[in-house]
Amino acid sequence: MSPASHHLHAATRHAAWWAIIVASAEADASSIMQPASTRQQRRSASVEFDSTGTAAFWIAVLWALALAAIFFRYRGADVGKLPQTIVGLLAGFTGGFTALQIAAACGQSLAGALLAGLIVLSWFGVGELLQRVLKLSNASSGDAAIYVSTAPGTNKIADVAWSCAWGAGATALVWFGLGWMWLYKWPVAAGLLLIGVALGLVAVRRLRSDALPWQPNAKGALSRVTSALVLIPLLLAGVAALAPPTAKDTLLYHISLPKMFLGAGGIVDAPGNIAQYYPLGAEMNGLWAMLAGRIISPRVGEAAFGAVEFAYLPLLMAALYGLAGKYGASDGAAKIAAALTACVPTVYASASSGYNDVALALYLLVQKAQVKPAWVLLGLIAIGLLLAALGVV
Repeated sequence: MSPASHHLHAATRHAAWWAIIVASAEADASSIMQPASTRQQRRSASVEFDSTGTAAFWIAVLWALALAAIFFRYRGADVGKLPQTIVGLLAGFTGGFTALQIAAACGQSLAGALLAGLIVLSWFGVGELLQRVLKLSNASSGDAAIYVSTAPGTNKIADVAWSCAWGAGATALVWFGLGWMWLYKWPVAAGLLLIGVALGLVAVRRLRSDALPWQPNAKGALSRVTSALVLIPLLLAGVAALAPPTAKDTLLYHISLPKMFLGAGGIVDAPGNIAQYYPLGAEMNGLWAMLAGRIISPRVGEAAFGAVEFAYLPLLMAALYGLAGKYGASDGAAKIAAALTACVPTVYASASSGYNDVALALYLLVQKAQVKPAWVLLGLIAIGLLLAALGVV
């Protein structure tokens, strides 16, 4: 396991434990407050919410200050050069390019992001279809089998995350098989994308009819602050993921091997490449995005690859949010768990560089969520997807 993977897994575990701790505090407060009248009950509930929310907020503030202190302790020289670095970055971005060239480059990146969004929609459609076909959920009994983290269900965000995770695993296996049949052709990519988007739209329509809320009890300053702590690093990592790849491992095999496969029309041997026998589970979906994007231009395909690899990060945040809800965490506490993970520098570096560590963490979380004995098979499937993303043979 790489150091980046180790740090990412540790961050995910710590965030989950913080959510459990906060949830335990809420449960203790609830057991202490047992009002005798409706008025007292409302007042107690308000006091409980305010005290728990305030405690959770200050825990997050202290955690952020501790991380900032550690960062400035070792990166003080870099921070001092930040103004010059920003000026140089802006000058380098605009220098030597016309407004038309900049607009064209941004347009291609946006096209790649849009294509990646359609692929994520396909993941959702495929995952939701698998659950219905295999009868993995039973809404009539109130038991969401594949959504163990939210059983019997608390919000739609977690439901979408689990469906996308299973759909991404299924489509990766499909593209692995297509590689052995030498079907890495743009008509195949376009046709499967149309089918996936159609399934996704059907799944979205079914989701909209679901009575579950998107975010339960999402109100108050704590919910807004923690939402920002999650969204800001997601936005920054998403923009960086659209840029041309520069990370060492990405250039070595994460994107170079899929490019080689596309050039050959199927999976081929790559003599001398250290990763030639890796399963490349997460990269198979990136290969799909890159092949479809090349219909427009190679740059759009490259941007789509980075955006698809980044897409595992918001899914991880949503899954962690749902898993925290399973342990009884409030909306604010569950978002703190996601924010603590999203703000880890290693998480940003992995998601923005085309690495597969975030996908690895997502399937690790999915596997951990399958706690019911009847769903051991689902846990084993998740382990298989986990190993495929990790690159273990």
